[in-house]
Amino acid sequence: MALSEATANQNLGTELGEIARQIVSSSSAKRLVAAGGDTSGRIQEVLQIQAIQVATPIGIGAPLCYVYSNLPEINGLEVAFKGGQVGSENYFDLIRRAKTAPFETVALGEI
Repeated sequence: MALSEATANQNLGTELGEIARQIVSSSSAKRLVAAGGDTSGRIQEVLQIQAIQVATPIGIGAPLCYVYSNLPEINGLEVAFKGGQVGSENYFDLIRRAKTAPFETVALGEI
């Protein structure tokens, strides 16, 4: 039986979210970039992100943010959710090189 496009997109986004969660949980990664609006939304759900706080602007519409999550290993992670048509040619390099303050010093509260 063939999957519908919507189901395939949902499944793929959820699996990408699980992969991101596993990588962040098992490594020293402190920053994640998710490209694609629908994909970003699915990843946000898997990472149980409840709120975001802008860490630093990176061009228009896709800032680097701190996340507030119910998952301790995700809480404070720096994330950029980049829509498909947003960002300059060097967007990913700008994210890679961006300087931010430690989450603990700028957090606005707790979940």
